[in-house]
Amino acid sequence: MIDTLIKLNGVQHPGLSGWAVHRNKLWYDSGRNLAGGLRTTLVGTFAEIDLDFTYMDKDDLSELVETLDDPIIDVEWYDVRSKSTKLGQYYAADFINPVYDPRRELFAPFSVKLRPLGKIFDISA
Repeated sequence: MIDTLIKLNGVQHPGLSGWAVHRNKLWYDSGRNLAGGLRTTLVGTFAEIDLDFTYMDKDDLSELVETLDDPIIDVEWYDVRSKSTKLGQYYAADFINPVYDPRRELFAPFSVKLRPLGKIFDISA
């Protein structure tokens, strides 16, 4: 059983409606030789995370935006490749505060991308 799908600073936010992991390879000192072959060093594969949030009330949104405004966010997420929970430090890329819907008295859905600050660690037992 999967205990944690994703947590931000140890909290599972109630407005989270979906998320996706982008596996990005980071290369160093890449170039081509005269034969056209690629010569490079793989630094590692880093995970960017897209978060989608549904309608939220002002209290839930306020707590979430406070977390997203932190310069460093500890993110725990379930990695399907290793079948384990990973931990990494991230920052939230620029995002637009959601629009308030006065008919529902809720803030509209929005998305945000989390970008890694470094390597990802396995924390599963």
